[in-house]
Amino acid sequence: MASLYRRRGEYAGNIFWIVGFSLIASWFMAVAFTPYLGVSSFCRTSLIAGGTHAIYDTPNYRRLRAVIKAAVRHKFLVCDAVKLAFDASLVGMGGVTQQFFQFSDGPEVLVEVRMPEGMSIEATTKAVEKLEGWLKAQPEAELVSSYIS
Repeated sequence: MASLYRRRGEYAGNIFWIVGFSLIASWFMAVAFTPYLGVSSFCRTSLIAGGTHAIYDTPNYRRLRAVIKAAVRHKFLVCDAVKLAFDASLVGMGGVTQQFFQFSDGPEVLVEVRMPEGMSIEATTKAVEKLEGWLKAQPEAELVSSYIS
């Protein structure tokens, strides 16, 4: 069982840092940059004839205002609808496969060759080629690949 967790860690070891960085960047955009963009881009009401009243006295804004007023007036009904949608999503999650990466179907052997510090890349390559030759000679081996870094 320990090798199974190690194998998953090899595939997703750095995902914590990727998700963390993207969440911090998203937070910065939402909290700092988006309001700045809104103020710098949309606060030009003096250029419009009629000022603020002319901006918000359009059919789309009147419909939006009506929807918001209805949602506030019937807040418990809206909360019930949201809870119902959330419960439906939880039930729907039962049909989703609960694994992030697929398990390996066949046996797999991972070999790490560590040479002493300061060894040349040619010496490392020769050692890996020798190991590859031995592995390819094994009857169970279907595919042998290597990389040197």
